[in-house]
Amino acid sequence: MSGSKKLAAPGLLKVCIVGSGNWGSAVSKLIGANIINAPEFDKTVKMYVFEEILDATFGENSGKKLTAVINTKHENVKYLKGHRLPDNIVAEPDLVVAAQDADYLIFVLPHQFIGKALDNLTGKIKPSAVGMSLVKGLYNPEKTNIRLLSTVITDKLKIPMGVLMGANVANEVADGLFCETTIAFKELKQGQIFKKLMQTPDFRITVIKDVTNAELCGALKNIVAFAAGVSDGVFGEKTNTKAAIIRLGLMEMMKFAEQFFPGGTPETFLQSCGIGDLVTSCFGGRNRKVGEAFAASPAKTLDDLSKEMLGGQQLQGARTAEEVNYFLSHKGKEKDFPLFTAVHQICKKEMAPNKLIDAIRQHPEHHHFRVSVHGFNDERSAAGKPVFIYKNLLQRLITTIVTCSHLATTLAKHLLGWEEGILYFGANEPLGQGIVSLHPDMVDAINTYIHSDKVKLNGPPLISIGQAINGTLN
Repeated sequence: MSGSKKLAAPGLLKVCIVGSGNWGSAVSKLIGANIINAPEFDKTVKMYVFEEILDATFGENSGKKLTAVINTKHENVKYLKGHRLPDNIVAEPDLVVAAQDADYLIFVLPHQFIGKALDNLTGKIKPSAVGMSLVKGLYNPEKTNIRLLSTVITDKLKIPMGVLMGANVANEVADGLFCETTIAFKELKQGQIFKKLMQTPDFRITVIKDVTNAELCGALKNIVAFAAGVSDGVFGEKTNTKAAIIRLGLMEMMKFAEQFFPGGTPETFLQSCGIGDLVTSCFGGRNRKVGEAFAASPAKTLDDLSKEMLGGQQLQGARTAEEVNYFLSHKGKEKDFPLFTAVHQICKKEMAPNKLIDAIRQHPEHHHFRVSVHGFNDERSAAGKPVFIYKNLLQRLITTIVTCSHLATTLAKHLLGWEEGILYFGANEPLGQGIVSLHPDMVDAINTYIHSDKVKLNGPPLISIGQAINGTLN
């Protein structure tokens, strides 16, 4: 009898994994093993598998259905070869049959297939179900408005959603090598349930609330990883250059999140879903690998290389770069994200790979001006002008500059009550905790206000950058 027709014990919670590629199969190893020791859960885990007939390259399995091989040999011979899956993982080729009775749904499909899957599942799953997305991508079918996939799933299926994102190369997870990951749920209790299903001594999970930034990190890092691969292909594995690409890529990720998906927590970028995933992807992921080959083999297309190198897996970086570029172009913001833009142009063969560095040589991040309020760390450039705001002036600025409510909110949120704060200007948006980003015009306005006779100091006088650097402040 096939696993999809077995009768489950009544009252037990059921889990379905929607997707069975490299990552989905690795995740099934974790869940299949953990669920045995979770008394509230049914022990059978259904895994939706897009049915394929294996070709001659699979030897004795040639001509067989992939689901049949998984269910008899307990191995995904196409996408996770050499790793035995738990016996309680049951491959099911019918998506609705796999998911209809599930209390917990784990989505791990390539992001370009999510739309069709949701159409098939709408109205056919439990209304009480809870979902978690492991899909690293964005949704932009209209090419004008990017949406988070977790939001798309919630809107379509009417179920609460969280995400799992982190520095998790699938084969290394399947090998049991130590790593970290991040689960994000607005309701932490729901995240803790998924943590119970997945955490092991070597797969350590942190649960946070910031779904938005966690999911953005998982998608946008693929663009940066492709750029890192292009750098490797053009220059060899030169660490200085790659470090610059990683840093500038991280800044664009943070800026994108703050401008277009405000309200997230900046510290999320320090989690495994942020800097952790970015670093491992830029040194070991499939986007880096194909990016390097693409730069070194200009006659080949990305489709050619994906087929040759990924064994049928999908390349996410180029597709995400395209979706992001459509969105930035519609917003007139391409120049604000030169690394993202350059990756898209390289993928479309509108820019030669060896021109990547030229595209980011004058990056906006190189034209910021930072000043530590107490440390007076000077990093001046043409994009900003010096401003000193002592804490005894902040409240006056907040109540006086009524025409800039965003600035007022930012100052109140990030600086008041802090022993030290950082002013960060040259861009248009706040970039993180303790950091304020000001447009140069606003800098001029603040300068004018501070030095006017409207301000009477009750504390240390304002001084110039030169005096601070020269050590004249006692």
